[in-house]
Amino acid sequence: MSLNLRVPRIDLPPRDFFLGALILLAISIFLPLWQIHLTAPQYPNGLSLFIYIDTIRGGEASTLQNVNILNHYIGMAPIHIESIPEFRFLKYILLSVVVYGLYIRYSNFNKKHLIFLLVILAVFGLLSMLDLYLWLYDYGHNLDPMASIKIPGMSYQPPMFGEKNLLNFTVFSFPSYGVLTMCLSGLIILLTIIFESRKDSRRTKDYEKKLKAEEVIRATKNKA
Repeated sequence: MSLNLRVPRIDLPPRDFFLGALILLAISIFLPLWQIHLTAPQYPNGLSLFIYIDTIRGGEASTLQNVNILNHYIGMAPIHIESIPEFRFLKYILLSVVVYGLYIRYSNFNKKHLIFLLVILAVFGLLSMLDLYLWLYDYGHNLDPMASIKIPGMSYQPPMFGEKNLLNFTVFSFPSYGVLTMCLSGLIILLTIIFESRKDSRRTKDYEKKLKAEEVIRATKNKA
């Protein structure tokens, strides 16, 4: 005796599928976007910095203070959250994108608006990454000439991706959960656009078939 088990097909409406992307985008505001991890013999457990859309947090309460102490000796500027202007407005830009997405979802759901939203999200992501690179560059190259430890020609720019050795430290840098959530949101929006494009194509074909059928009917009546 064989059992024919069929898994029911779940058709999620495009509007609800798109709403899931907006929820993910809103969640990313509360998640770390980037992580920088430092390891050295004197720090066997390492030091982790998590960059959010509006702040920087350490893996432990004392992490940021320890990093600033190390930076002082090699001439790097201390990390002060209030001195980074992007933290004051980036969150609101992303919230505006979410609000615009809700407008699309509930008022004007069409392919043009979806494409425009995806372009905005992509530009926001690229400019944010460029801003992070420029911040890391300035952070690692703009050194205090009166620092205790000075090595001619040495800079301390952390990597954007991957691993880099800086003196006796090994620095790892990579995207964190917030960036992954944003990318997943963008992928869902892209899939929604593809679905809407196919639906528009089917509508066009159905309309063309209807016109041809009407022409055939008219031609038949004329012959009669």
